[in-house]
Amino acid sequence: MGRLAAYSMISATEDFLDVHRLVQAVTRASDPDDPHRRPHDIVRAREAAVACLNDALPTAVDAPDRFSAWRRLIPHIDALAQHADPDSDTALTAYVFCRAGAFLQHQSLNPLATPHLERAGRGFTRHLGARHPNTLTARHHLARAYQDTGELSRAIQLYGHLLHDYEQVRGPGHAETLILRRSLAQALATAGDVGSAIPMLERVLDAQESLLEADHPDALTTRHTLADAYGQIGDLRKAVSQYERVLTVSEEVLGPDHPDTLATRANLAGAHVSTDPDKSIELYERLLNDQERVLGSEHPGTLTTLSSLSRACVVKGELQRAIALCERSLRAREKSLGPGHPDTLLSRSSLGLALSMAGDMAKALPLLQQVLDDCLECLGADHPDTLTARSKLAEGHARAGNAAHAVRTHLHCLRETERVLGTDHPDTATARHNLAVAYTMAGNTARAVPLFEQTLTDRIRILGADHPQTNSVRVTLAKTHASARNHQRALLLFEQAWREAERVLGTEDPGTLSRLRDLATAHLQAGQPTLSIPLYERALKDSTRLLGDDHVQTLGIRSNLATAHQSAGNTREALDGHRHSAAECRRVLGPDHPDTLGALNNLANAHARAGDRSRAIESYERLLTDCRRVFGTDDQRTDLVAANLAALRGHGPTRTDDRP
Repeated sequence: MGRLAAYSMISATEDFLDVHRLVQAVTRASDPDDPHRRPHDIVRAREAAVACLNDALPTAVDAPDRFSAWRRLIPHIDALAQHADPDSDTALTAYVFCRAGAFLQHQSLNPLATPHLERAGRGFTRHLGARHPNTLTARHHLARAYQDTGELSRAIQLYGHLLHDYEQVRGPGHAETLILRRSLAQALATAGDVGSAIPMLERVLDAQESLLEADHPDALTTRHTLADAYGQIGDLRKAVSQYERVLTVSEEVLGPDHPDTLATRANLAGAHVSTDPDKSIELYERLLNDQERVLGSEHPGTLTTLSSLSRACVVKGELQRAIALCERSLRAREKSLGPGHPDTLLSRSSLGLALSMAGDMAKALPLLQQVLDDCLECLGADHPDTLTARSKLAEGHARAGNAAHAVRTHLHCLRETERVLGTDHPDTATARHNLAVAYTMAGNTARAVPLFEQTLTDRIRILGADHPQTNSVRVTLAKTHASARNHQRALLLFEQAWREAERVLGTEDPGTLSRLRDLATAHLQAGQPTLSIPLYERALKDSTRLLGDDHVQTLGIRSNLATAHQSAGNTREALDGHRHSAAECRRVLGPDHPDTLGALNNLANAHARAGDRSRAIESYERLLTDCRRVFGTDDQRTDLVAANLAALRGHGPTRTDDRP
């Protein structure tokens, strides 16, 4: 080594040896006339390099204490793949590529893993045969890589071929055959075919628990996958129950710091996002601290949790904190993964969406457009992430008030989604729903309603009539009909939505309560306050019991009930109700909260309707001062109060609060 360094053939330090690229290229090229570079010498040198790499491979791809060793080896394995002809690969070369691909896959670096796994599969097939265990393992890893990079049709096709081979070689009840069947079910669920996936997963779980017992890691993984599928169809109670069961056993059997335990905690936190964002944020925060300790701050799993925490903050309405978390995630992913990696693009997209929700459209729209351009360049027009990026850009334009641009972008997104995924995919129904929403925001109800109707039909056919997403579309369609004054159709849909929620979620679920309130509001908007009053009374009773007197839902329903009494001509009940509502809002939310000021506007209006003009004027004057201080002079809420005060003074018509 010293002699080579003296001739500047290599650079040598205590830690590494470095060879100039030109010297590398000459050394690798065989020359029959050179006694040191004859073809068989090059082959022997390459085989020696493969043997050295194989000897250095860590025994496990998922052991955190071996991650640094893997990271030191991967550049050398990449160099071997780059400079060695695939036709020269031996079975040992294929094994090295397979192990490297498995590690990269475990690190969520599937785009880097895929070429190694494809080459390993070809090498094993050539030297060992298509049904050799090593060949099957490499193809299984490859199918999963296709699945994780969004190439679902290739993944499902490869899983199908593999399952047939596994059943022939190892039998239908073998542990590895069951794992493969679980992988196929997971791919089907990812592709939207949850109806086929869930029964398949349930059968696999039964077989694994009979064969391996309930606390075996394979059975735990299947239960975890089944929980994912339950969450995908909106059955969050089943999903949470399954995650909690997996977590209890995983912590006992695998330990609290095992990657599978951490993954279960992440999914449990995610299952709570829509129903209990505070709980979700608490779980994500604890998980993030543990992942930074165990995996490191730049590990893909840690960064995924960071992004998930930001989404939970968005759901809770903590937009500034969400933006800060998105910026932190984006910086880390750009540094560790590069600017064009799918996860980096996802972080950039999440930041753009959070900025748009916070109203910073000057930053949000260019960022969302950049994400779409990057996805088109790096991933291609057909990649699912590209379709999502286009949809988020359209959402951004809608929030910015660019209704026409939002419609055009959502229309393009629907056409691309139909072309790539087909008309029956759930994402296609979502794209159609988003286009309908854009038409509604543009004031084109005539075009929105047929799209909503088609989306509802698709949801019923694909997901079933009682799926939460189906009911959500039913409610949106009902609200669209109500805004277009198609009250009969709206009432029918609201009634169906309430009954479905009551049947699927039960009478004690907040979702059922929301549907009951929607129905009561629809009757009020249809000019039927006497029918809305008993529904509001029931909703108020249920909300007080389920959520408490101080919950914002309870406060809103109390205000709705007072408005219904006012519309029915029940003056005393209306005054008492609005007075109580204003007092409760002031107590719970504070004197300057928008809902408190809205409740005071309703109370002042109730005084005017009751004929107490002087008290109404006095109330409006105080309220106008507060609105100018809180909202400013140009806000539409301030204009509403000013208009009502002017009407009482004889300068215009009275306007009620526009909230039902």
